[in-house]
Formats: sequence, C-alpha cells, structure tokens
Amino acid sequence: MAAHVESVLLTHFIDADETSSAYVRRLAAHYGDLVRYASQVEPGRALTTPVPCRRRPGRKACRGLLVAGWERSTRRVEWQCPHCGACGAISEWMATPADLRAMRRSAREDLREVAVAVEALAVLRDVARADPELGRLAFSATVGADGSPVLSVGDDERERYRSRLATAALTAGGKRAIDLLMTIVDALTGSQEQRARGGDLVELDFANLPDLLQQLLSLPNSQPPEFRFTNARGRPARMRKRSRAPASTFQIKVSLRNVRPPIWRRLQVPADILLPKLHAILQAAMGWHDCHLHLFRVGEECYAPPGDWEPVGEDSREVALADLAAGEGARLVYEYDFGDGWTHDLVVEAVLPQPCTVPRCVAGRRRCPPEDSGGPFGYGEFVVAIGDRAHERHAELSEWLGEGFDPAEFDVVAADAAVRRAAKGW
Repeated sequence: MAAHVESVLLTHFIDADETSSAYVRRLAAHYGDLVRYASQVEPGRALTTPVPCRRRPGRKACRGLLVAGWERSTRRVEWQCPHCGACGAISEWMATPADLRAMRRSAREDLREVAVAVEALAVLRDVARADPELGRLAFSATVGADGSPVLSVGDDERERYRSRLATAALTAGGKRAIDLLMTIVDALTGSQEQRARGGDLVELDFANLPDLLQQLLSLPNSQPPEFRFTNARGRPARMRKRSRAPASTFQIKVSLRNVRPPIWRRLQVPADILLPKLHAILQAAMGWHDCHLHLFRVGEECYAPPGDWEPVGEDSREVALADLAAGEGARLVYEYDFGDGWTHDLVVEAVLPQPCTVPRCVAGRRRCPPEDSGGPFGYGEFVVAIGDRAHERHAELSEWLGEGFDPAEFDVVAADAAVRRAAKGW
C-alpha cells in the first residue's frame, strides 16, 4: 500500500482546550510540536525532530522520528518518517502560538549538549507548551547520532532552567512526570548526564520534601509551587467508589460516530463488567483487532489502561461499567486509535433484571471499517473507491484487502461467536 499522506491546517487544531476531545488535543500537540521544531530552522532546510511517528503500519507502532522543515514559497511545514514513509504538510501555522521563528537561537560557543531520555523530553514538551521560557529549552532540542534527544544549554542558563524545571516538576501531577522532569534537572547539573541518557528515573524521597523545597527556592527565579493531587491530565484526582448495584444486565447500543450509513452493534453485558473486559468485548463485536490505544470517556473524565506511551486519564483497570453508567439512558464514549479517531457512542438501552453469564452480541448493522483506513472521513473515500472498479484507487485497495470487501455485510452469528470467544475464561 502507498505511504500514508496527511495534509492539515494547524488553525483547525491550535485552539484545542480541555473542552475538546482527547483525540483533538493529541493532534493539536502532535502537529503543533512539529511546527515548533521546524519553524526554528532556515527555510528550505530540514532536521530530525524528537517527535515520534504516530502511524502503525502493519499494526505495529512505527518507531521513527519525524524529519521536518518549511518552504518559503509554499509556506508549509513538510514532514516525513524515514522508517514507514508516512509524510504530510501543515498549512496556516504562521502567526499561531506554535510559530517559533522569532525564537531561533544564534550560534554560541558556550552552548553545551545535554542528552535526555525520550520519555523525559515528552513530559517537558507538555509543560513547555504553556511556558515560553521552558519552550526555549524544549523546542530547541535536536536528535543526537544515537537517536537520543539533545538539549543545548548555555552556561549562564543552567541555573535558571534548573529552577524552573524543578518547580514545574513539583506541580506536574503524577510521580512519573515528576521523576522524568527531575532527570533533566540532574542532567543540567552535569553530574548525572549518563543516567539521563539511559532514561533511568530518579526516585524522589518525599520524606525530605521540606529540605528539597528550601534548596529549590534558593535558586534564581524560583516561586513557591502549589501542591495538589492530580490525575495524569492535571485535573484534581479523586477515588471513585465501586458500584454496589445488584447484579444485572446492561443492554447497550454501540454506534460508530460520523459514519453513514450507520455502523452499530447491540450488546448484552454484565452491569459490573470492568472496562478492560468491556474493551475486549467492543473490539470483538465491532471487528477491530486491538492494535491501537483506546480510552473510555464520560464528559471530561477519561479512563485508560496504564503504561501507554502517553497518559490520557485515570486508571481504568478497576472501574466498572456501572460506575460510569447509572442505568437506562446513560451515555459514554469509547475512543479507539487516536490517529484515525474512531469514536464509539455507547448508550444503555435497557437494564435487564436477570444476571448476564456470558456477554452477547444480539444485533448490528454493516461491516467494521478496516484498521488504518483513515478514520471516518478516510473510510468514506475508501467505500467509494472499493465499490467503483473505475476509481483510481480501486486496484490498490483491492490488493490491500483482497476482493470481495462488502461494507454492508454483517453476520450477527459470527459477531456473537467472537464476543463469546473474547469472554472465554473470565
């Protein structure tokens, strides 16, 4: 199949905030960071950025780092992944907050290179998007010969950055974010640079926190940090009590958003089913292959499994469906593949009194889109091309999927069997 090509307008994403979906916020950060790095080089030149490719060719995450630059004539930031061949262009980025042309650093003899872990730089970028001072540090990073991110820091800047980073670490929310930012603080001292290269984490001794604060506040430009318990998205954390509702069955309708004609499934699941098991049921019923990240969302609260490449919400492992859906009429969202952006609307149609011993798929309509088919809008173009032998992409897509792909096809017996297999052994 041909390389994946993207063309986006940054102004469509740059105003994303907490009211936007997790998918839109991720795209805003991804495209914005590419522009931040590319805009600081001379037009016509390109550099390898520390921004990883977000594609999953062959259902495996691409590990490539994106190469980006911008052209004066087209005024577009163009990027490419050397590993999987994905490429694209970003327009309407000038004069946005991601346009850092004015921040381009001049050559200085006293600049020192400090290697940091990829994970640490990712956390630093999250903090730096709202902090211009840290932005000068994070978005001037380059990639070393060994593929590790490298920060360029002047001798007169080390103390200032250590101060701001230490304060940012203590207000970051989440121990892992604190540990990762503190590896950069250590690297800037020059005493533990090798540890930063290896990506090891610093274990903070919270028993000695008052002494640590005194040291931090004695550094230049330090301000007392505000302490609060937060979740992975920086919101106040709270413990959710497990539902005490009696055992019952939820009949839910799962509909794929922004797809016409509609694609949906009707499922019967235990009310107290945990979200990881519900995820497996949804994958089987729809026909996905579980090769991308996912989350559940109720309003602005997100729940996802821990250990993903980027935290997206609270730990979903001990959260049940009944904790999020009170009963008939309750709604929640299931997001799958943050790159393509498949959003599923879940509605509790009925609460059945009898317990559910085995999850079931009892009805549905139309076939699941293929993985990596470009999201709802890309799939719309895909359906047109696969159904028209004269279409310029028909041969290419038929070779990819094989002949006989029928978007209208749905076999409830096969879907029900897949759901039962997914639940086997619970």
